[in-house]
Amino acid sequence: MARGLLMGEQSSILLLDEPTSSVDGMNESKIYQRLLEKFPDKCIICSIHKLHLVDLFDEVCVLENGKLVERGIPKELLKK
Repeated sequence: MARGLLMGEQSSILLLDEPTSSVDGMNESKIYQRLLEKFPDKCIICSIHKLHLVDLFDEVCVLENGKLVERGIPKELLKK
C-alpha cells in the first residue's frame, strides 16, 4: 500500500488492490477515510471484498468470473 500511496502523489489515478485485506474492520474503515481525505481530487480505484466499505465510494463495479455484472451507486446496489 505504501508504494501505491507514494505513486498516487504524482498521478491523477490511485489504483489499489485490496490494500487493507489483512486489517480488522474498524482500522480498515479509518484507513480508507484517511485515504479519501488525503486524495480528495484523485480517482481512487480499489478492489475490495467487504461490503462495509462500499458506501465510501461514489460508484461500485461488481465482477463475477472476471466479467462486469453490476455497476452503480453503492446504496442502490446494496438494495439488490
